[in-house]
Amino acid sequence: MFLVSVGFVQAQTITSGVKPGMAFDYTVFSYWSSYDAWDLIPDDLVLFNETLLIELRIRDVSTKYIGTDSICYYIDETTSLSSGTVNLYTGESTGFVGIIGANLNVGDLIHPDGTDGLKILDTTTRSYASGDRAVNHVRVVDGDKKSDYISTRDLYFDKVTGVLVEQLDRVETNTYPNSVSQVTWKINSTFDIENWVVSEHPITIADSFSQPSDKNSVFSNIYLLVAIVVAVPIVLTVFVIMFYKKKKHK
Repeated sequence: MFLVSVGFVQAQTITSGVKPGMAFDYTVFSYWSSYDAWDLIPDDLVLFNETLLIELRIRDVSTKYIGTDSICYYIDETTSLSSGTVNLYTGESTGFVGIIGANLNVGDLIHPDGTDGLKILDTTTRSYASGDRAVNHVRVVDGDKKSDYISTRDLYFDKVTGVLVEQLDRVETNTYPNSVSQVTWKINSTFDIENWVVSEHPITIADSFSQPSDKNSVFSNIYLLVAIVVAVPIVLTVFVIMFYKKKKHK
């Protein structure tokens, strides 16, 4: 008699943790330095410094897809609107990309049908005005010390909703003029999220701001910058720090 063992692999199921009408506001701070005192500030950082903040609105939700609207507020009191879609299973996205499945555990793939192979590294607890919430951590590394650069991105997602709460991007170049850039990206407030108040004193924007004037977004990826600090060590140091306000109710 031969015993035949047949194994079955259960596909990972991804569920959405958001619903239409939810909204999230973000503030970001950036640092850049170069060993060449005459090195120019990267154009993308200059462009981002003209942006006040980003608010993300959840437009529609299906089994696999989440529709989003991202509103950019600029210092000249104009706005622009970008509409996009996130595929929770593959990670393929347009517009805002900082959303993954809800209630993932350590070791779970964030995009089981995708090709990035990214997994939840660890789960920690963060304290907010409304209480503690679990946060999932994902890390993306590109390059190494032997290449021209090394890029490290640490992403932190609220476990219950799957929405980005913090992003830390650091890029170091290994060729002259060596430079370092870092972007720190944090959630500032939420709207229509049960039992989740981020801050007792969120940054808000004036109601006098105009409505989104176009649907061409300058933001095609997750780098969203509100404040920029630029520093050139020893010879040149420039600090540009901006504090902004936006409306909490979307």
